[in-house]
Amino acid sequence: MPAKAYLVDMRTGISVHTEPTFHEGREYRMLGVVDEPSAHGQFVTATYNNETATLLSAVTNGSLLLTDLIVSSRKKIGGIVTVQFTDGVNTVPIVDIAADSPIQLSHNFKGRVLGWRNADVQVIVSDAFNATVYVGYVRLAKGATLSFEAWDAER
Repeated sequence: MPAKAYLVDMRTGISVHTEPTFHEGREYRMLGVVDEPSAHGQFVTATYNNETATLLSAVTNGSLLLTDLIVSSRKKIGGIVTVQFTDGVNTVPIVDIAADSPIQLSHNFKGRVLGWRNADVQVIVSDAFNATVYVGYVRLAKGATLSFEAWDAER
């Protein structure tokens, strides 16, 4: 016979929430666990043509955790699409893609592709052609954010 057990938060003394579920004709309660991107993920997308633009800005003193990246364009010989982190002083490229053939890039990040404090996501399209960039992300608050120097030392 199963024992009744409760998971309690040690700081508050409040029981952790569970959800009722059914399996093989039995009802029971299940503890659900969700990661940060699944709970708070958002996305932004835009199309650029021969320009440099900020696609996504970090909140003041916060940072960005990237979850997905999609880049698409038609063929443009000599054209390049760059997606990068930048705070106006420090710049770190995420991807540079030549458009000598049509661009069809889709990447779901499994690691922590995390920017540093106040680093935005910038897109550069180097020639007269349309490139569309989609970024999935989570904005992180100041407490979960590193300065560029600390961030650079960890990578």
